Amino acid sequence: MKNNYLLRRNGRNQFDDREDRLLPSNMERPAPTDRDRAMWVMHREFNEAVVREHGAAWLSSFAGMSKKDVWSKLCPRGTPALSTFRSMAREYASFDEFMFFWMVSNKRQSLALLGVPTVDINEIMERFTECGRYYVAYGQGKRIFGTS
Repeated sequence: MKNNYLLRRNGRNQFDDREDRLLPSNMERPAPTDRDRAMWVMHREFNEAVVREHGAAWLSSFAGMSKKDVWSKLCPRGTPALSTFRSMAREYASFDEFMFFWMVSNKRQSLALLGVPTVDINEIMERFTECGRYYVAYGQGKRIFGTS
């Protein structure tokens, strides 16, 4: 079977069809609107509010634990793998910043681990109903996430 490189070089796709009959490649994204920018800012501000309110308790619940112990507490089913967890942590300036990223990208699970009542968790999550659909990054990391 021909590999993808040879097919592309001959003007064919993975199904061996001629590429001139295919749909055009994706068009450029439209420029972000003012609403998009406002929702990104709002999402980041709400994330920072969650970190300000619960960040100290979050970090103290993992004080003195190794990365493997933190992983086993955060990922009891083993997903993502420990090696993936460690490589994700290396993308951030410090492990604390990564822990804040984990907290805001998995808000429901994180707040439940802290012992926050379900009523309060639902109240926090209601803030994100509109802006949570807009994906943002946290800190210096490049990983983006939404809040559902």
